[in-house]
Amino acid sequence: MKLMQRLKKELKQLGPLKRVWLTSFNISIPFVEGHILPAILGEDPPRDRMAYEALQLELSQQGIDFRVFCDRRALEADQFKRTAIQIHPVEVRAFARQLEGITDRTLFHPKVIYLEDQDGKAVLGAGSANLTVSGWGRNQEVFDFRRVSTKVQQQQVQRFFNGLDRALDLPEQPLAPGNETDWQFIHSFERETFLSRLGDGTPLEQLTVWSPYMAEDLPAFVARLQQKLDSPALKLALVPDRIEGHKIRTSWSEELSELLKTGALTFRDYPAPPPDNIDFTHAKLWLAETATQATLAIGSWNFTHPGTSSFTDANEEGGGINIEAGILHRSKTVPAIAGPVLAVGAQDFASEIELEDSELDVDSAPPFDLTVTFNWQTSSYTIRGQWYVGEPEAGYQLQLPGLRARQELIWAEDRRLQPLNLAIEDGSALLARHFYQILSSDGETIRGLIIETGQRYRRAQSFETLKDLFDSLVTNSDPDTNGKLVLHPSLRSDDDPDEALPLATDGDSSEELTYFRLFYAMKQFRARLETCTEAEQLVKWLRVYPGCLQELVEKVRMRLDDKPAAVIDWFLAQELNTTCCFARERLMFLDEKQGPMHLTTEQWRALEVPVPPLPSTNREQRKFIDYIASTSGYQEVSHV
Repeated sequence: MKLMQRLKKELKQLGPLKRVWLTSFNISIPFVEGHILPAILGEDPPRDRMAYEALQLELSQQGIDFRVFCDRRALEADQFKRTAIQIHPVEVRAFARQLEGITDRTLFHPKVIYLEDQDGKAVLGAGSANLTVSGWGRNQEVFDFRRVSTKVQQQQVQRFFNGLDRALDLPEQPLAPGNETDWQFIHSFERETFLSRLGDGTPLEQLTVWSPYMAEDLPAFVARLQQKLDSPALKLALVPDRIEGHKIRTSWSEELSELLKTGALTFRDYPAPPPDNIDFTHAKLWLAETATQATLAIGSWNFTHPGTSSFTDANEEGGGINIEAGILHRSKTVPAIAGPVLAVGAQDFASEIELEDSELDVDSAPPFDLTVTFNWQTSSYTIRGQWYVGEPEAGYQLQLPGLRARQELIWAEDRRLQPLNLAIEDGSALLARHFYQILSSDGETIRGLIIETGQRYRRAQSFETLKDLFDSLVTNSDPDTNGKLVLHPSLRSDDDPDEALPLATDGDSSEELTYFRLFYAMKQFRARLETCTEAEQLVKWLRVYPGCLQELVEKVRMRLDDKPAAVIDWFLAQELNTTCCFARERLMFLDEKQGPMHLTTEQWRALEVPVPPLPSTNREQRKFIDYIASTSGYQEVSHV
């Protein structure tokens, strides 16, 4: 993968990363997680599920803001997702208020890579390659990386991401020294269109374009292009990809024949034969020549009305725009990007059936857009939505991982969803299930991706048994280096297509847990909490680290559910609840010093264990237990 090699080269020029923002039309989640993410972190591609979790942990620990944006309709909902990286499905209808030319045909189509390190040094990449195996390994693509070296470039990048999401703020900061000042970042969120920047107000003499997709009525598009560029004498050369190596993706007509005869339009071969392993030439290159200079554009622009993102009149035939982006270079010299002229005739152009078969197949969008976000820090969902087509309808219900009850979607008069904010006790279901489902009254099911935030509070590793956990407490071992750690049960029981991992088995018995081990281990655990000088560190010992209080509670609940409670189980539950009370007091103390780091009511509830009634005991035993309970601050004692 040449593009992967180039990405790694650019990463070596940067220091510790702060932001990695990627955009694509469609994406392969396994490719992003298995190849892009390891490259960003300087690691090898993962071979098993534990390695994926190691990547996620490394990403969280380094604090890298890693985001991927793609067209919502092109995100296949049956993909397998193994990490909590943020993937944002983009709803193009949301841009209608800020951009002219948004139609139901509009695609979110830019392929952009933005890398920024902690010192503010930034690199921008743009081209034709989607975040897929084909885009990075099987197609012939074009991609360009440039150092952000001027304030103008910095502002162009800012306007792109701010147009995509107003929350994506890139504050201006001093630029690190750089000499790459001869390029511009052009995109659909700029005031000027791609074609206006390509011509730069000067009539063009020659335009050479690589594009796999072309306007169906090519002569009409050429005429509009000449008018748009104010270049009536413009000559065009097209370097096409061919369907199965034979047919050009546009229709033959008498008007097209006339353009070829006059020389106003020619079709050109590649300047060099493509490699044998290339399936598809997906590259998009535009070379515009005037009498004094040449402009090379490398980006996502196809040779179609929407592909140029410049025909903003949606009522015009073929009008409407895509969201596109790329890099423009001005030069005094003209690079050679086309080979000899191809002799073509009617037999070299696609039929209507062939054009229909090769058309991009994009799923139709539902009449509304829903954004579901899960915050691992607060264990809560935030659901927002907007209705776009027709009048809002009732009868849609939302099913979320970790919640049994479905949520009714209720729409307000302004066509927005009445916001839903839902706190849950246990978010472990999201470790394996990253998608939500919407069920309609007529039986239709819509599946969408959940955006995950606060990933540093996500716990994906655990001890296999309660015994292993108590062993680590008794020996006061560091969970990060403990060889007994395994994947969380939610991950090990998941239907992973790549590996079959055994389910956890808790082999604990009453004989394995002695009173000494119980009391000593809990004393050690409270000592850990007491030594926490940061509220965040304390919260992680309660909810996040392997062997945390929440994991202890989960394993003890399972133990109590599996068999009748013994006396030691009563003490076990009391010790856990006493530790929870101690943790509340400790967190309140740290909050007063450092600011609030609150847990929700549901999160505190998840740290408590229902105390089982004591089994039958004789009078002397009950007196002894009552004495221990009163001196230890246990809850009220109940005897069976």
